[in-house]
Amino acid sequence: MLSNYNGKLLIYTSSVRSYRTRLRIVGSAAKKIAESLGLDLEIIRFRSRSSTIHVYYKNGNDDEIPLYSAKDEVLNEETVYKALRNMIFVLSFHPRYPGLKKIRREVMKLS
Repeated sequence: MLSNYNGKLLIYTSSVRSYRTRLRIVGSAAKKIAESLGLDLEIIRFRSRSSTIHVYYKNGNDDEIPLYSAKDEVLNEETVYKALRNMIFVLSFHPRYPGLKKIRREVMKLS
């Protein structure tokens, strides 16, 4: 695992108990990505009854960048993992995210 701070993944989810299974799937995929790339991971709960789960990337004081939104579809951890990995790879080419550029090779190894 890389030791430098490269940003964090933020998971926004409802605090409604019936959505725990969905959070477990998305959270597990995000945790694997975060651990592999040296990213922090934070879960933020909101009071809404929305079943949508959002995953964002944030680096320092920069704006949050949406990576993934899980609406009402059936979730698969591998599909969520691949979607997160692919979005992080694309962001690694943007000059605004030099932390991701440093870990681009690690992102490619995850595939």
